[in-house]
Amino acid sequence: MQTNIYQGLKAPEDVGDAELLKECQDQKAADALLQVEAAKYRLKNAEYALEWSQNSAEPKHWQIENQMAVKFAVEKVAKAIDTHRYHKNAASAYWYYLQ
Repeated sequence: MQTNIYQGLKAPEDVGDAELLKECQDQKAADALLQVEAAKYRLKNAEYALEWSQNSAEPKHWQIENQMAVKFAVEKVAKAIDTHRYHKNAASAYWYYLQ
């Protein structure tokens, strides 16, 4: 059975706790967004390396390694985006509690 985001969040004890938890989640979301940008940069570098290895006389194993690097970088971008979404949703949940 799939769980939802709310099952994993700490329940605030009071309004002050909810404000603190919301702020923490906002900061984590901002950090995750920076991780998304960094992961996109690494993905672009991996794509350049793959393109270079495909257009050069380098051994085949370099192309395979560069293909794996691109695959890994794509997964990192996706994970960073998921992390950002999780923390944004968590911050929104605490915001909703405050309303």
